[in-house]
Amino acid sequence: MRILVVAHSFPPDVSPRAIRWGALVDEWAALGHDVQVVSAADPRLAKEQRRGTVVVDRRAPDPARRLATSGAPGNGVAGALPPARRLLRRAWRSLYWPDAQCLWYPAARRRARLRAAAIEPDVVVSVTRPFTAHLVALSALGVCGEGTIWLADVGDPFSLGAHAAPNNRLLYGAVNRRAEASLLRRADLISVTTRGTRRLFEARFPGLRGRIEVIPPLLAPVAGADTSTVHAGPRDLVYAGSFYPGLRSPRYLLDVFGRMIASGVREYRLHILGDLTGMESELAVPDPVVRDHIHLHGIVSAEVARGMVASAHALVNVGNTSTYQLPSKLVEYAATGAAIVNFAPHEHDTSRAFLAGYPAFLDLVQSRDAPGTAAARLAEFLRNPPRPTAEEVASFIAPYRAPAVAERYLTAIRRVAGGSS
Repeated sequence: MRILVVAHSFPPDVSPRAIRWGALVDEWAALGHDVQVVSAADPRLAKEQRRGTVVVDRRAPDPARRLATSGAPGNGVAGALPPARRLLRRAWRSLYWPDAQCLWYPAARRRARLRAAAIEPDVVVSVTRPFTAHLVALSALGVCGEGTIWLADVGDPFSLGAHAAPNNRLLYGAVNRRAEASLLRRADLISVTTRGTRRLFEARFPGLRGRIEVIPPLLAPVAGADTSTVHAGPRDLVYAGSFYPGLRSPRYLLDVFGRMIASGVREYRLHILGDLTGMESELAVPDPVVRDHIHLHGIVSAEVARGMVASAHALVNVGNTSTYQLPSKLVEYAATGAAIVNFAPHEHDTSRAFLAGYPAFLDLVQSRDAPGTAAARLAEFLRNPPRPTAEEVASFIAPYRAPAVAERYLTAIRRVAGGSS
């Protein structure tokens, strides 16, 4: 097949969607498919990259990358006073639609249409976030033949998400819902990573039933971690990831861990890696004894994170309050074969469902397990955590490896193509 992928973020970017789709297009190309990608320009990279046989078109600049440092659209603001830049940035954020990458649209639309006209793709794939990528793909379809299949790959819902609004919801809430409903109904195939997202879409947007495919997270191939120089200690717990106000809070984790330390079980340390911006109050620990056992590292390199994850005594996950989002790092956690402790806000946490078949998993649920009881269970689990065999780990992660996930997409595309022939 000839496949055109519209993905704002693509390797060497390290966002979850970039890593996922970098691995997928590599698999498709290895199977003999002709794959081209339209992505955002990066001044560090060539305008056209070659990734094996995959062509990556990076001629479409995204002014939002410049705006992040200059503060507002337009030229001549770099020398403005910091308060003026903050004011301009705030005004810009309150007005853009559909998301901060909207200024990428004109150039990306032009490049996608040129690519589509040149290769006459059998499939056009749009990868979100950002939602702007769907708009680019919709325009590119205008120069494609009638049989071209549009696959809309959705990382997070655009208008229905309860957190991390892509734009000013007070101004654009109704517009967001109409736009997402319209575009999803235009797509021939929609891919999501959880059943919860599929249920949400089918409930809110009638007419999508039967066109939404649940395709699981992907374990991207990476170089091995150098644990000889970057490692966790023999009694270290590691949490790798960010927290988000209203979506993923560290409070239950810190409460349970703190009670375990205060009870006299003090041989363990908790390491938290990731962006902690805006979470200072929720990460505050008043007890100095407990605080000495918690290490906030902030953002670290991928190599440091992999090294600490690979050598931890146990890995920690904190679930989302939403019932449809799944932390992508769980596949990487499981691939290490380490014991995993999941701190779930409620019993419908998607992480619980994902880890249910993992043989070294402790399930602590905030709505069910009181912190004192959970602390005792945590201490007991950590004394002698289960260690799955290599065969058990391989069996668990097999559906999440790149070849298996890539084939899931191709199977779904062939089904749609067969139904439309």
